Amino acid sequence: MSVIEVESAYEKLTPIEQQEFAEWYEGRLASSGPDPEIDKLWVTEARRRLEEIRSGNVQAIPGDKVMAELRQRYAQ
Repeated sequence: MSVIEVESAYEKLTPIEQQEFAEWYEGRLASSGPDPEIDKLWVTEARRRLEEIRSGNVQAIPGDKVMAELRQRYAQ
């Protein structure tokens, strides 16, 4: 079954059935656990970024400043 077919079937469900499906699917995703290969890639990326900061090649921006700028940019 393709993603388009799943989406079409999902849209035919009642709102309650859609909620039940979403909860079931979320549980399936959670029970499968993290992908070790993806975790390795993220560790490599985090180490690379940390080294860039420590070496002075990039300057870190405090999280609260980033969030304030995002709120300002996307406030509706």
